[in-house]
Amino acid sequence: MSAKKYIQIIGLIFGSVFFPLAPYAEEFEESGENGAEVPAIVVEGNRICLPGEAMLDPDDPELGAPIDSGDLLRCVPGVSGSRMGGHGVDPVIRGQSGSRVNVILDGALLYGGCPNRMDPPGAYAPYQSYDRIQVLKGPRSLIYSGGSGGAIIFDRNSRPLSGDEKWRARLSTLYADNGERKGASADAAGGVSSAYVRAIYDYLEAGDYKDGEGEEVPSSFVSSHAAFMGGWTPESGFGVHVGWETMNVDDVLYPGAGMDAPVSDADIYRAKIEWRDPSAPSSGVKAEFFQSQVDHVMDNYSLRERTAPSPLLAVTSSDAHGGRVVVDLARRSTLFTVGADFQQSEKNALRYVGPDEDHVDIVQSVLWPDATISQYGAFGILEVGHGQDLSLSVGARYDRVEASAGDADLDPPGGPMSPEDLYALYYGTGANDAEEDNVGALVRLAARPGEDGPLLSVDLSRTVRSADATERFMASNGMTPSARWVGNPGIEPEVHYQAEIGFLEEEEDWSLAAAAYYDWAENYIIRDRARGQEGIMRIDGANIYRNVDAVLWGGEVEAGWDWTPSLSSRVALAYVYGNDETDDRPLPQIPPLTVDALVDYKRDKWRAGARLRHAATQTRVDDDPASGSGLDAGRTPAHSVIDLYAAAFPTKNLELQVGIENLFDKTYADHLNKPNAFDPEQIQVNEPGRTVWIKLVAGH
Repeated sequence: MSAKKYIQIIGLIFGSVFFPLAPYAEEFEESGENGAEVPAIVVEGNRICLPGEAMLDPDDPELGAPIDSGDLLRCVPGVSGSRMGGHGVDPVIRGQSGSRVNVILDGALLYGGCPNRMDPPGAYAPYQSYDRIQVLKGPRSLIYSGGSGGAIIFDRNSRPLSGDEKWRARLSTLYADNGERKGASADAAGGVSSAYVRAIYDYLEAGDYKDGEGEEVPSSFVSSHAAFMGGWTPESGFGVHVGWETMNVDDVLYPGAGMDAPVSDADIYRAKIEWRDPSAPSSGVKAEFFQSQVDHVMDNYSLRERTAPSPLLAVTSSDAHGGRVVVDLARRSTLFTVGADFQQSEKNALRYVGPDEDHVDIVQSVLWPDATISQYGAFGILEVGHGQDLSLSVGARYDRVEASAGDADLDPPGGPMSPEDLYALYYGTGANDAEEDNVGALVRLAARPGEDGPLLSVDLSRTVRSADATERFMASNGMTPSARWVGNPGIEPEVHYQAEIGFLEEEEDWSLAAAAYYDWAENYIIRDRARGQEGIMRIDGANIYRNVDAVLWGGEVEAGWDWTPSLSSRVALAYVYGNDETDDRPLPQIPPLTVDALVDYKRDKWRAGARLRHAATQTRVDDDPASGSGLDAGRTPAHSVIDLYAAAFPTKNLELQVGIENLFDKTYADHLNKPNAFDPEQIQVNEPGRTVWIKLVAGH
């Protein structure tokens, strides 16, 4: 598509959406009478976040000692996670997973190296290295494309020093007895009024943990992470920032998969320029650019006793680069945001086979055949009543998506078919280049009747998500048809029409938040088994992708009470229902009803609390590969787990945290499991049994 046509399409979209709101145009004239920036959300006592949102402080003792970021995020109502091993818990928001959830790592996008998501993006984001983690449930922003399930935003302070500070440092250590998990983290920053530097280092190693029955679960790994960044801030509101970080995760065991991962390495490069009007902080410009590189190696023999007939080795790379420019124009209570972005991801993966473990060098499958997806986007959002008791936001987003598979005609000597052959066999088409024009929209009305009244909100949205590299171009040969896994080059983008109602009431000693949502999805991309469905050429049980209509609905309720100045409690419920309307069967990998309850007691220099985590029985499953996808392991029984925690603050610069997770040593597994593409039998991995942990944090 020519640049001229691209500009014309963007102009047409923006004009049709914003022309009716032209009377507000004079609000964008320069003025120093603008409202303040949206403040950070701080949870104190029973205080809870806005409906559909959550903000996490990684150092909060009530969060316990999660293994990684995905494990941490499961404490948020409406967020669950699937476990394949000891590292890389994959977050799921309101039943939506994978590329339906945007994961933003301090402005950068990173895509894992495993087609089956051994290493989701959050696996390369040690939570202790970020200043805050924000969870947005549902399509609450148009700044990022897709994201029908929501977004997880890992953020670092642009300038880690404040006021006249010359330096700041933080050190922490962690030990957990179950699996002999040991970790250490260091974060130091220094600078002058116009410049700063910051360095972060994290190390974590874990052995195999034991479940509640004392059975050892293969889950060991070793990870190290380092980040370096610096910035120049010569005047108030202006800054130039650059950074680089690297993450190495070695020897990761995955009992829920047919392979382990000896190597998972990632590098991220960032650059950001930002300017905020000192007299009107909501007005400004931000331009940020990133490049991410992931190298991932999997095999079935170096870290486990091989049970498969032949040794297998998969070597993958997943690279991405891009950037975005966002402009905010504010005047009094009107805010206009406009921006454009670009990203390109390139994925390559080869699987090798050999006669023995010393000669695994024959290409058996071209899993990702130079799968390249480029995306050009533009968006605009107008909010009238910004920061007021009544506000209306209207926005639109346009994305141009182009996808190709440069190596689809490679014919592996160790396998019977090239990617082109596999696509033709199951879909009757080749790896044709795809071009898609996606248009999304978002309308939000928020009202607070009276000065102390509750906040009411209504969101209506249209979100379009194009297929990712695996859904479109995966090409895994198998010894039998049922072991094949083949992407669909002709898959249509899925379109979500969502409606959500939110409620937030905050009183002096109690608070209540609730959200209810409904999502109708056209052309929902589902992983299924080949049974001669419409558009599927074979009836042999291979793993394939197809479009169906689907519905997801549910809600969350969270309430908090301050019983005394020291004693508070909080309880949250979350439920989601998912159904494949085309085939009239449950959508796979939908979490059950969950309940999370917390009691917390605080005094001057110490704090203690208890947490109950409960999941109901999940009976709506898709666990039969003969009649459905078979992606669920089966019905999952209910479980309840109690965790304890305590923290002491002997000085303002020192904190000691201790806790016990799974106090009664329950044996249980969360319902969600990572799909196993190479075996019809899905595997649920048991969660850790009783775990005693201790953490020391020192900072200045």
